[in-house]
Amino acid sequence: VHQHFKLVECFTVLDNIIMGVEPTKHGFLQKKEARQRVLALSEKYGLKVDPDALIEDITVGMQQRTEILKMLYRENEILIFDEPTAVLTPQEIDELMEIMRNLAAEGKSILFISHKLNEIMAVADRCTVLRKGKYVGTVETKDTSMEQLSAMMVGRNVNFHVEKKPCTPGDVVLDVQHLTVGDAVQDVSFQVRAGSVVGLSGLAGCGYETILKVLFGLQGFDGGTITLDGEVISPASPLDAMKKNIAMVPSDRRDTGLMTEWSIAHNIAQSVLRMTSRKGLIRHKDNRRIAEEYIQQLNVVCTSPENTVIELSGGNQQKVLLAKWLATNPKLLILDDPTRGIDVGAKQEIYQLIDRITRQGFAVVLTSSEIDELTALSDEILLFRNGKHIKTVPAGTTKGTILKYIAGESVERTAAQEQSAPAEAAQEARPSLLHRLKKLLSFKESGVLLALIAVIVGFAVFVPAFMTGGNMSVILKQMSILGILTFAMTFVFCANEVDLSVGMVLNATMGIMALLMTTTGLNPWLCVLIGLVFATALGALNGLLAVAFDLPTIVITLGTMSIYRGLALVINGGKTISGLPAGSFLNMARVQVGGVSLLSVICLVIFVLCAWMFRNSKSARHLLLSGDNQIAAKKRGINTNRLRVGVMAMSGLMCGIGAALTLSNLTSADTTTGSDYAMSVIGAVVIGGTKMGGGAGSMWGSLIGIALVTVIQNGLVFLGLQSGWRSLFIGVTMLIAIAIDTVVEKRALRRRGKQ
Repeated sequence: VHQHFKLVECFTVLDNIIMGVEPTKHGFLQKKEARQRVLALSEKYGLKVDPDALIEDITVGMQQRTEILKMLYRENEILIFDEPTAVLTPQEIDELMEIMRNLAAEGKSILFISHKLNEIMAVADRCTVLRKGKYVGTVETKDTSMEQLSAMMVGRNVNFHVEKKPCTPGDVVLDVQHLTVGDAVQDVSFQVRAGSVVGLSGLAGCGYETILKVLFGLQGFDGGTITLDGEVISPASPLDAMKKNIAMVPSDRRDTGLMTEWSIAHNIAQSVLRMTSRKGLIRHKDNRRIAEEYIQQLNVVCTSPENTVIELSGGNQQKVLLAKWLATNPKLLILDDPTRGIDVGAKQEIYQLIDRITRQGFAVVLTSSEIDELTALSDEILLFRNGKHIKTVPAGTTKGTILKYIAGESVERTAAQEQSAPAEAAQEARPSLLHRLKKLLSFKESGVLLALIAVIVGFAVFVPAFMTGGNMSVILKQMSILGILTFAMTFVFCANEVDLSVGMVLNATMGIMALLMTTTGLNPWLCVLIGLVFATALGALNGLLAVAFDLPTIVITLGTMSIYRGLALVINGGKTISGLPAGSFLNMARVQVGGVSLLSVICLVIFVLCAWMFRNSKSARHLLLSGDNQIAAKKRGINTNRLRVGVMAMSGLMCGIGAALTLSNLTSADTTTGSDYAMSVIGAVVIGGTKMGGGAGSMWGSLIGIALVTVIQNGLVFLGLQSGWRSLFIGVTMLIAIAIDTVVEKRALRRRGKQ
């Protein structure tokens, strides 16, 4: 179980558990058996999870249970827990300790890596201590103490008692009154004075996390006022908060706190550039002076300010993060779990630093995953439950008392939910017409489908000839060829790849097929087969180059696009190849099946196969995981390089099929046919809602997207607009689709935050 979970947020709990070892039959997923096994493991080990819940919708504790079930599903006998409690609430930590004891009782061997000595003492039989990469010793926990372990860890005796010197609070710096943020924060009021530390505590999702975001401009609020030094403020962004002298040390130093590949000096200087720069130019001497000053003040262990942050220990990285924000000389300093993931020696230094800056007059808001730490460092602690501030307790309040307050109603709330469940179920069993309509429109593809209907109706009204049978046949043929490329591009995008060369691969393949048909006397269908192999090879070459040079495919295909264009010109000799032999190949585009072109039927069959594979195949699942988190995919034993080459080869194969259909339809091959195809295909995929960063997509959305693109292109021809205008409209449509997708995603995140 990794300290930083390796889960795919857009996948279900079940999908994440079985990823990499999916039960399959002929390459297709067999989830029923896997689901039963997961539920059995969940029941056996007391790891309650909802297999159908999305990872992005469940708590951190539930995500960790998912990680544990991943190991158990693979029948691993040795389980490694790497800092597993770093992001858990006290209640979740107690539950995890019990789970680990149960696993040990079942005969599992557990390796528990942690800086938290109280947890080691509570659950471990033996403890091995490492310091600076070297073995120090192994002891039986029943024969040792936390003091002895800490001395082994840091090489000196550590005082576990936090000595907070008395300090007289000054004027009110922060005054929050009746703050409301949806259901997440409800009518919360508190003050923070200069020279004082106000702690915030509660279970996960209780609301105080949202307050920190609001104070630092990461989230808006619905009601109430925030006053800083007598001025009413409403931070609109982190930059806005910084301009108002608010600083926030985030809990995750690696992902949101520091640029780990940058130097110490550059990290510290990052937050003060607006103060040290002159007319937009960086004053390097001033930045280095500030960095050296804080390195000395905070006792950052390094050989030079130019050392990269990634070279430092966790404790020294945390000091750099604190220095980065202390350098801004803030009026309000927000410390979000500032000792997370560091050893006891570094913790003591952070404690002393917090005490020192408080006595210097800083107003501090503090959170911590360790209640004992919070009670020792805070002057008072605000306790939260269900978005409400339920009580304020003084420094020194016991952990048991705080837990009683913040978790007190959980049992009663669960019982009330269970009592109301039958009534809610009965209500859901009789959905209203409005409810059904909302449910219908909740599908991701509903927006682009409505847009397609609106565009068709618009053209039908203003262009009478648009809805004729002949034009519908033209649209379907155009859509068929582009659609096949679009379905392949959907897989490519889901793998976090981009293929800009699809049009040129299609052109070169048409040239090869036409050249073979007109010069060799081979059966046209054999020429098509050779062309398909050729196209697949070009696609695979894109993937192989991306893997070999470890470059994004968008960069590789930007280059190969020009190469393949030149290849098409060489094959065609710069001329159109015509005079293809008559027969079944040329007749293919003119065959009707039930009044519909055979090309459309072929496209529909390919769509059904792609949609089935996308939903049910093991390889598609692996593509999505690799696209969402390639590191996590590698750690699941998935060969991501093979996936990259494979998906690009698939794109080439689809280009080959598109080339065959185009050649049959046009009866000739030139070098310009596919010039604009990449733009149209990528536009259709984006418009259809496939995530550009990989990890999520919709085959149905892509089908509707290419229909929309084709209809727009066709309708604009009727209006007499040139190709430039058609490209403009497609580009604008793409931007609108991206904007809508972004708004929907932000609303979903905001809704989850309020919940």
